[in-house]
Amino acid sequence: MPPGSDKREQRHIELLEVAREVLISMGLSGFSVEQVAKLSGYSRPTVYAHFGSKKAILDALAARNLEVGRGLMERAMTVEGTAREQAFALIFSYEVMARFHPEEFHLTELLGMPWVRVNLPKATAKAFSSMIEAYFDALHTQVEVAVSEGELELRPEMTTGNIVFHSLSMSYGIYTSIIKERIILGRSGSAEPWAEARAALQCYWDGIGWGGGRSQVEYDELAEQLLKKTFPELWLEAEMDKLRRESGIGAGSGTDSSQMAE
Repeated sequence: MPPGSDKREQRHIELLEVAREVLISMGLSGFSVEQVAKLSGYSRPTVYAHFGSKKAILDALAARNLEVGRGLMERAMTVEGTAREQAFALIFSYEVMARFHPEEFHLTELLGMPWVRVNLPKATAKAFSSMIEAYFDALHTQVEVAVSEGELELRPEMTTGNIVFHSLSMSYGIYTSIIKERIILGRSGSAEPWAEARAALQCYWDGIGWGGGRSQVEYDELAEQLLKKTFPELWLEAEMDKLRRESGIGAGSGTDSSQMAE
């Protein structure tokens, strides 16, 4: 490895993290090489030496976001079980992103905006759209399997696409409220918001007659099992954070500030 390459790689990562913060907090209109340089403490020439342009920074951010999103989705798709359990695993991977990678969760939202996506290279924009479509299609497949196997009987006013849309929209809205600490969340007095997000989803699925459900306690246990088995490094991060809180040391550097059992 060439001398100084480790230092350059670390600086590259630092600049990307600052760039992500700038894009999330200031939006595309406030996003610039100058702002990245200002907040990172590095000079403009240094930022340009790493990325070359504003669009190149956006491309690098999108590439890393794709890596995180695809990784979580692909791991969730390895989970076996009933159609409802596999659908739950897919949406749980979305929760995992919000809990452990909240900045990437916000970035996914921004990259999905048409006015941001048009600033990406065509190949990157297409790859991002394909990832979102693959996630929707994977969840849609499980709903269709549930229908074909008699686990779910569609009512006249329902379609499988509606169910996927409602499930994702509900979960997305609650996750966003949690990580953005919306006023409505504080007013609710919720002590275990992640568990309540799962409960809301299960209530919806129960309400439309999707059989094969479990009790809320069982779904909380399933969520913990999924985290431990499918995302072990994040389970360990949550466990260590929990131990630090219980010992009075305080929360660590992990991004999951909620109790693991939620």
